[in-house]
Amino acid sequence: MKPATMMSRSVEKTDESRGEEKMSGEEISAKKITVRKALPGDAEAMAAILREIGWSERRNSLPAEEVSSPIRRLLAHARDYPEGHTVYAARGPRDEVLGFAAVHWVPFIMLGGFEGYLSDLFVSPSAGGAGVGSGLVEAVMKEGERRDAYRLMVTNGKSKESYLREPGPASSL
Repeated sequence: MKPATMMSRSVEKTDESRGEEKMSGEEISAKKITVRKALPGDAEAMAAILREIGWSERRNSLPAEEVSSPIRRLLAHARDYPEGHTVYAARGPRDEVLGFAAVHWVPFIMLGGFEGYLSDLFVSPSAGGAGVGSGLVEAVMKEGERRDAYRLMVTNGKSKESYLREPGPASSL
């Protein structure tokens, strides 16, 4: 990518895992994590991650299908219109979805090129510290390079402790 990458960070406590049997970040880091384009079939797992981290009280009060259905539709749209959107899913050694990222490729007329807007980056708390988020960002950056994007922009209105951590081991990907 060209000149600049912009990012905002701050800190807030996150909800604990809801007691589901999952691997810890330490166990996952020793295993292979893969990042691929998300598919509509990943919608339920993505919705579960949003619920697990407590991102939205409103969404958490809805039935699971009401949360996963719009995600499934958006994943199909990203699959069908890849020139404008890319959604990645990070998968663990059991093929479970550990996190996801959505990036939108928008024309930046003034600069004569495209800009990537990373709108979503979520990692299951059970996979925190295992390099999942770093792997997703790395995939977005590689796609930006492939598209010759001018920059990658990240904004976020929420704050999480994980935003302040050093990047995880991308070499585990």
